[in-house]
Amino acid sequence: MELETKPTSSTNEDRISPTTVKSVITKYFNTDQFDDYIFEYMANMILEDNPDNAYDLVNIIGDYFTDQIRYNDDEILVICKEILINLISLGFKSERKAIIAQRLTNQ
Repeated sequence: MELETKPTSSTNEDRISPTTVKSVITKYFNTDQFDDYIFEYMANMILEDNPDNAYDLVNIIGDYFTDQIRYNDDEILVICKEILINLISLGFKSERKAIIAQRLTNQ
């Protein structure tokens, strides 16, 4: 069987801007910790990867929180939950994908 994924909704880029995502995530960092382009990069990764939950968000941006060994893993998860809640309140939606199985024929 061949699996194909199809998004079930429009993209987050249509609903929320990278600048908005950046403004949410920068609240959780010291502004002098990274250059501005790093925050823009994180915002674009979030929009592109469309995390379904806080664990997905940890996989996307969690390493940036460990940069100065300021937070432990549990604190990073709590912060990512807060970020995701804030993003959802601003229009962010996870990109749930429907998996469709197609039957392969023997040729």
